Amino acid sequence: MSGSAKFVVAVCILGLVMGLGVLGCKPKTEGQKPEGPTPGAGKEATAVTPAKTEPVKPPEPAKPAKPGVPEPATVRKCAAAPTIDGDLSDACWKDAEVRGIWVDIRTAKAVDPQPKVYVCYDDENVYVAFLNPEPKMDKIVAAVTDRDGATYTDDSNEVFLDPTAGKKDYLQFIVNTKGVIYDGKGKDGEWNGHAKAAVAKMDNAWSLEIAIPLSDLGVEGSPKGQTWTANFCRNRMTEGEAQAIGWADTGESFHNPSAFGKLKME
Repeated sequence: MSGSAKFVVAVCILGLVMGLGVLGCKPKTEGQKPEGPTPGAGKEATAVTPAKTEPVKPPEPAKPAKPGVPEPATVRKCAAAPTIDGDLSDACWKDAEVRGIWVDIRTAKAVDPQPKVYVCYDDENVYVAFLNPEPKMDKIVAAVTDRDGATYTDDSNEVFLDPTAGKKDYLQFIVNTKGVIYDGKGKDGEWNGHAKAAVAKMDNAWSLEIAIPLSDLGVEGSPKGQTWTANFCRNRMTEGEAQAIGWADTGESFHNPSAFGKLKME
C-alpha cells in the first residue's frame, strides 16, 4: 500500500473513532430522529383542514312586554282571606300582583301613573285589589250613590271575569271611590251578585278591595287548575277628560272579551 493510501485509511479510522462523521459518517445525537425519506414522498400531500367551530352567540335579550297585551298571570290560593276594608296591608296581597303595562284603550299608549291589581282566591271567593296612584286626589269624581248606578262615570275600577274562558258570558263589576257597586252579566245590568267592596283613600292614591263569591261566577268547588279570562280597568276622571285604562287593551270598549288576558289558577 502506498503512503498516500495509508494516510487516507488512517484519517477515516480516526474520524470514526472521534465521531466526527468524516467521509459521510454523520454522528447521531440523542433524541434526534434518523434521517430517511419524508413520509408520503412521491405521493400527493393531503392537507388537513381544522374543523370549523361556530362562534357562540349570546342569548337574545327578553323582548319587552307589549303594552296592553299581558302575559298569562298565575293566581294562587291565599292562606287567609283579606279583610275587605280597602287597606292593602293584608298578607295575601304580598305576592298576588297581576303584572302588565296598562294602557289608555283609546290611544293604546301606556299610561302614567300605572295602576296595580292583585288577585287571589280561597274556597269561597276570588279577591281583587287595586292600587290607583292619583296626584290629583282633590279632583276625584264620585257622584253615583245608588247600587247599579252608572259608576263608570266616576273615578272607579272595573273587574271582568270569565271562568269559562269565552264559552259563556263574562261578569262585570264596577266600584267607585265611595264603594258603590255595579254588577252585570255581559252588558246585562239586571244581573245581581253578592260581591262586597271597600275603598281607602290616601294623600296621593286610592285603593279598592272586592270579594266576589265563586258561586256568583258559577264555579263549583276549587278553581285550582282552571284558566280564566279577565280584564282589570280604571276609569280616571281627574284630568278633565275621562281616561279608560285597561290591563288588557280591548280597543274601543272594555266589553271585548276576545282581548281579555288569562288567569291561571294554581
